[in-house]
Amino acid sequence: MAALAVTGLGVTTLAATGGTAQALSNPANPVLAFNHIISSHPFPGGPSNASDIEGLADVPGDNSMWVADDNADSVWEINATSGAYKLRLRGGDTSNPKNLDFSTATEVGTGLTCGQKLDVAVVGDTAANECLARSDDFESVVYDPTDDVLYVTSGIAPSQTLPGTGVHPTVWQLTRVGGHFKPTSWQELPAGEDPTAAGWRPGTGLYFGKGTKLKTYDFASNTLGSSFSIGVSDIVGVTFTDASTAFVTTARVDTSAGRTTATSDSTLHRFNISGSNWSADPKWTFPLKSIGGTAPGVDDDGMIDARDLQIVGDSFYVTDGYDGRASGDHPIYVYDLVNATPSFLALPTAGNRPLTVNFGDTSTGNPVSWDWNFGDGSAHGTTKLVSHTYNTAGKYTVTLTVGWSGGSTAQTTQDITVTKPTGAPGGYIVDGFGGLQRVTVGNGPTPPAPNLKTAPYWQGWDIARGVALLPNKTGGYVLDGFGGIHPFGLGTNAGPSGAVKGGGYWVGWDIARGIALMPNGKSGYMIDGFGGIHPFAIGNAALPPATVGNPFWQGQDLARGIMLTTDGKGGYVVDKTGKLYRFKVGTGGTKPAAPNTVGIVSAVQMQGGSFVSDNTGGLTVDGFGGTHGFGVGSFGPPPAVTVGPYWPGWDIARDLALFSS
Repeated sequence: MAALAVTGLGVTTLAATGGTAQALSNPANPVLAFNHIISSHPFPGGPSNASDIEGLADVPGDNSMWVADDNADSVWEINATSGAYKLRLRGGDTSNPKNLDFSTATEVGTGLTCGQKLDVAVVGDTAANECLARSDDFESVVYDPTDDVLYVTSGIAPSQTLPGTGVHPTVWQLTRVGGHFKPTSWQELPAGEDPTAAGWRPGTGLYFGKGTKLKTYDFASNTLGSSFSIGVSDIVGVTFTDASTAFVTTARVDTSAGRTTATSDSTLHRFNISGSNWSADPKWTFPLKSIGGTAPGVDDDGMIDARDLQIVGDSFYVTDGYDGRASGDHPIYVYDLVNATPSFLALPTAGNRPLTVNFGDTSTGNPVSWDWNFGDGSAHGTTKLVSHTYNTAGKYTVTLTVGWSGGSTAQTTQDITVTKPTGAPGGYIVDGFGGLQRVTVGNGPTPPAPNLKTAPYWQGWDIARGVALLPNKTGGYVLDGFGGIHPFGLGTNAGPSGAVKGGGYWVGWDIARGIALMPNGKSGYMIDGFGGIHPFAIGNAALPPATVGNPFWQGQDLARGIMLTTDGKGGYVVDKTGKLYRFKVGTGGTKPAAPNTVGIVSAVQMQGGSFVSDNTGGLTVDGFGGTHGFGVGSFGPPPAVTVGPYWPGWDIARDLALFSS
């Protein structure tokens, strides 16, 4: 219940007596996600900077978080939601009149204040000296919701004012006076006791922790229980969400300057308690250094030196005790407990092969690891963003396994549908007389008619040997058997112009066999029957580099055609049986992948061929005009020709060229 109270400053407030916090949820895949920090330099609206915050205690009925400040010998009350300053209680040297908040509390059993319990072994001991010795190292603050009491612990004080002053670790009890917590009593702990961590377990009471061990403590009788280990070291904070669940923060002692999150081992652990058994829950182990904001050069980039923690519903508060941040701040990190859900985007999810799909992880909870199984037996991806190319038609189930900092993993799947292309850009078969016969591949477009005013034609003379198309689809070139190159236009286009340089020309010797253009349409290669490849260029264009690795049959008229990949880095030579031989263009070129399902003929000679536009395969043509699909690498062959010439029994087809786009 609440009572109306008036503070010493005359401000009316609603002072709660106790209060119940929202219960912690239990997600299947628990993950901490950064929410914000509360700056202690100063707390919003505060009169001065906090110095070295350590302990935390949540008082839900007041919506207050109490913060123990080691170096400033103070305990702060702030708003648990906004972090705004509410109150400061000051200990330390009572010769300073500002430091009297703990000076009136009395020792249980003796009724003495800290200033009245002088140490006879210290010559000239003073009240100020003794109060400083008991309030110079505030380390933890704990709330008992049953009795509505706060406890503040001080440890091994480092800076007593007089030589020989003993170490006086102390537990202070704060009760409500006029609606506000005020130190009212204290108990002296045994010398050497250092309650770095402290928490309240429902049904049991206070626990202290340091190093690898915890122990119970009863304030009324000033009794410490036996120490026990829970399997972790460097304990700096402990809290309980219920009688069977504890959370512990750990961080090794390292006060060196210049530390960053890279050297942080600050970790939050959960323990499930059954009787005397404390069992760590690995799914709830959270390294804190990597959970922070994304802006560089600020104090929210991750925990460096964790101290105490408090849990309010599904919000986790953890203090950072590192003294060396450039800002001087000791922030309180606030994290949200979320149920991490695996998910990803895939674009596109369907299309013709080869299909390149871009994948991006959209899982919640800041995953730290990714395993992408693309469903086609290929190597897995291991980064947040990946892309993968599917070369074969089929339905593939992609499985993403994500992992979070606590060790939790989860999977999600999506299907990718890859289809075989039903069409491709068409082209032309050239017959021996120079006639250009249109070819349609699958359900692809029908190419434009050749411009008969510009196209070469040798009626009744079987002398045309090759054809090549410009990338811009405005025309191309026909090769005759002597090596002559003849331009032509398509549709209403007049065709290309410019003198030919390079190449080969054999007057009266029908030995030229095929032609192919580079991607610029200004240069290319012709091949002779022996397999010799001859670079040529049009106009002022430079000659392309010599080919590397192509076959050569000295004195044997075996070569029938040449084709280039659309990037101009490599290609195939076609022999008269239909076999394909790889080569690369220049020393920096790339051989295409090995062909598959190549059509081999014996009834008639193969005459040439061309890649389809995506380089996944192509077509060869035999002397009757029959076309034969082939695949490249793991790709299958392209769709069949649906419209094109065919002269069964008449060996008159001489080459095939398909558009590159």
